[in-house]
Amino acid sequence: MACPPDLRTSIERTALPPAIEPEIRAEPDSLDQEIARPEPDRQAVAGRLDRITRLLTSAGALATAGTHLTGPLGALASWLGTLGQPILHAITG
Repeated sequence: MACPPDLRTSIERTALPPAIEPEIRAEPDSLDQEIARPEPDRQAVAGRLDRITRLLTSAGALATAGTHLTGPLGALASWLGTLGQPILHAITG
């Protein structure tokens, strides 16, 4: 599994506050690197996805972006199984 292209596209299309924009825009690359490993570290992926979710939530971007961000975030969180449950809860409120 790779970082869903729609997550990357959604992040690129989302207006982000300058303070967090570089951090958020770099995360899909980090996710791709981890997920591309023969045996991805799901804990590391969960940490990165949680960070993305927290930053987007704190900036208000997750609430205003709607499903074009929550859909791809939810897909990755579901792939994580139990590790993704807190992320799913955060994006579904």
